[in-house]
Amino acid sequence: MPHSQEKCSISFTPLPDGLLNLAGTLYQKNKPTVVILSLTDIPDKTKQTAACWLHPEEHLQLDNFKYEKRHREWLGGRICAKQGLRIFLQQRGNPSRIPEYQQCRISAEESGRPYFSRLKGVESPFPELSISHSKGCAASLVSQSHCGIDIQYPSESLQKVRERFITNEEERLLHNSLPSQSLLSRLVLTWAGKEAVKKTFSSSRMLGFHEIIVTQILQKTANDAIFYFSRTDIPQQTLPVAAGLLDNGYSLALCCHPLSP
Repeated sequence: MPHSQEKCSISFTPLPDGLLNLAGTLYQKNKPTVVILSLTDIPDKTKQTAACWLHPEEHLQLDNFKYEKRHREWLGGRICAKQGLRIFLQQRGNPSRIPEYQQCRISAEESGRPYFSRLKGVESPFPELSISHSKGCAASLVSQSHCGIDIQYPSESLQKVRERFITNEEERLLHNSLPSQSLLSRLVLTWAGKEAVKKTFSSSRMLGFHEIIVTQILQKTANDAIFYFSRTDIPQQTLPVAAGLLDNGYSLALCCHPLSP
């Protein structure tokens, strides 16, 4: 028997207005929908929560996780994704297409890229999906086109390994473009931005960090900026990414593949 949406209620973290407006302007045609969840906000009664949110086959997947941390991350990602789908479809004005949470199943390609499985009786395809989690937080992005999202905890270890994902030239650009931000904030924004680009193109192949180059940064507010990236294999293509710092200090970046005019 379907569960009422009230019983499945969970408190989600709102996207800051600055980043929300930035994403809406950059990707207006893509209709991006972002959902963020603190994993501590998932009710302790995990079985009841899973019954509300998970497809029967997803229950089997969840039971395979031995560690509580991975258990909550995986569950949190699915909850964010299904809430994002609901909001996306509501905004499209077609309530008849909106499935119950537990009717919807999220599968994965061989590359690991998540997607919404088709439902019986629903001919039109569902939107694209990206999921991320980091140290107690999960996030999802639902979009009309291929997309990528990354949420990142500001770990000090990023400063020690920055040569793995950023060049000296990129670091100078970051310093000049985001002078009010700390080194760690600049690094975590760049990491998240490159991860978002990697996920956007993961259906074809997973790009390396040094195959994605920061070419320009436009700071929009104290905590938000547009990062422009290019790929070393397609240098003429420019990819704008909306990136910002959340109230909890995490960084969030999202990228949507351009739609044809």
